[in-house]
Amino acid sequence: MAASLSDRAAGKLSGVGLAQVNLAPAILRVNDKTKLDFEPGGQYEISGRGFGEQKGSVFLRFDHYNVTFRIDAWHDGKLYVGLADDISGLPDAVKPTLFVDVPGKDVLQTTHFGFRAARETVNVVPPESSFSYDKGKSSNVLGITVWECIAPDHVASDGQYLNVSRYSFYGDPHKSCFNPGFDVIDCDKFPLQPGFSIAQFVWYHGELTDTDAGSEQRTAIGSYSADWEGNRVRIRYAVQRDRTPQFVLVPGNVACSSSYKIRFDVSGPRGMPPL
Repeated sequence: MAASLSDRAAGKLSGVGLAQVNLAPAILRVNDKTKLDFEPGGQYEISGRGFGEQKGSVFLRFDHYNVTFRIDAWHDGKLYVGLADDISGLPDAVKPTLFVDVPGKDVLQTTHFGFRAARETVNVVPPESSFSYDKGKSSNVLGITVWECIAPDHVASDGQYLNVSRYSFYGDPHKSCFNPGFDVIDCDKFPLQPGFSIAQFVWYHGELTDTDAGSEQRTAIGSYSADWEGNRVRIRYAVQRDRTPQFVLVPGNVACSSSYKIRFDVSGPRGMPPL
């Protein structure tokens, strides 16, 4: 009996389906996703075809870095792998190449997945180029020079903090001090490496004391504060005025000082330099 048109069509469709069964080996999904970032300490199921039953190797490669996966189980269509949680010294990678090295066959690869390094928080001293301040301004009041603000006489890093200080000394106990003022640190001028961001700032300032005990006269002028203004930190500095009164044979004097130190905590890829 001659086959009907519908029977012949079904046979052709069945033939096409059989022809498609023999597909090339490939990496298809990771944890059932087509986009994913690998991370240290992660456990992953790699789905695909043509992996074979003999254990091979799986690794990521980007720039000059190689990251090798631990193989927990190897099957023709699924691999169960993991990354050590102590991986350090690697940057983030948007499109690293994932390789599956199948023994005796071609090395399979894809760039559909990323890599996100483990994070850590480290201390950063703000570069002096990010620091700005009032350059100094004075006025004359009844023949006496009054400083409204003065430039710092010391701005330097000790390796952990940026230290900022101002100091003036007068051999006249009637002299006035410079006034409190503002400094600014512009975080946009930090040369942070990719993947790093500022988490917070930490700062300490000089002691302020008010006392009048005869030969010791100390006056706190203003107050210290530091606040975010967008991506800048605005620091208000205070002034400590220490006055020694004039006695019969001892000339008096006035010493004025202001000081603080500041650092920033930044978060980014573990084991990588932030600057």
